[in-house]
Amino acid sequence: MYFERCRSLLKILIFSTLNPCAPETGVSNSKDENMWYLKGISLKHCLCTILLLILNSSLIAQSRDASFSPNGSTLVYVTVVNNNSEVFVMDTNGFNNKQLTNTGCNNYYPFFSPDGSKIVFMSYPKGKTVICTINHNGSNFKSLTGENEENADPHWSPDGSQIIFYSARDGNNEIYIMNSDGSNPVRLTNNLASDQTPSISSDGKKIVFVSDRDGNTELYTMDLSGENIKRITFDPRIDRVPSWSPDSNKIIWYSRESTEVAGSSANSWNGAEIYVINAEGSERRQLTHNHFRDHGPVFSPNGKKIVFTSSRTGIREVFIMNRDGSDVRQLTYSKREQSK
Repeated sequence: MYFERCRSLLKILIFSTLNPCAPETGVSNSKDENMWYLKGISLKHCLCTILLLILNSSLIAQSRDASFSPNGSTLVYVTVVNNNSEVFVMDTNGFNNKQLTNTGCNNYYPFFSPDGSKIVFMSYPKGKTVICTINHNGSNFKSLTGENEENADPHWSPDGSQIIFYSARDGNNEIYIMNSDGSNPVRLTNNLASDQTPSISSDGKKIVFVSDRDGNTELYTMDLSGENIKRITFDPRIDRVPSWSPDSNKIIWYSRESTEVAGSSANSWNGAEIYVINAEGSERRQLTHNHFRDHGPVFSPNGKKIVFTSSRTGIREVFIMNRDGSDVRQLTYSKREQSK
């Protein structure tokens, strides 16, 4: 419907620009009952409007950052609505889409709590990232962190009592953990490098995160206390946003080129691929193989499926595949209306 309306407006603009008999005032109908034209519109105005429509459509037509409910029947994700990324839920077959937030700002990386009653996500209300929660039905919106500091990429602890995240509140990106109501934040890392995107293993014993402390952005693990830090990837590519398998034995993440892809004019996001590795750092394996942007992978609760975001259709959409990378299926079709 959105693109039908765009096409109708484009017909109006183009006909108005090219029609020498357009009236001086008002909006009139031509012999074609489906063709309308506007008064005195210039070619420059027409072209600018077309450009704005194209830009606006690129903002609306995006879905990303999906993750599963604890029982595996529902996905929470974000879709751009009125130029803002809002939180939605849908069935794992891509149907029954429902909007949960209407914040008027961008929101990213939503995750269900372990009991399925709440959703945590990051939001940009005033140019800084804030960690927020809502109930599973979209009610009871709460901001857990301040709006004058960067706080990002929240994940629940396995029992739902805590939320791990990274923050620049002390001047550098470090890993923190706090109670699920936002109280008692504790800093876990203390390094001049940038430590980001933490996730706690399902057994509650380890944290995986990314850091550039050794020069390149790589995957590291540590205890919940912040001790026993171990580097588990050694790759010239940039590793980002890791998460755990349900049995805590594997880590999935995406990795992208550190520079522009060889032989391509596309930026470094092209060539982002999804990888999996054993928790101790062995048997690294690539799951996707294309020149598009595959990112944000998350295991299903039973470990058999992986949901992720990809730009392989030209815009970012939510996809699902088997844990070995086979049987890739598209779940969202953001060029259409949000409800199927």
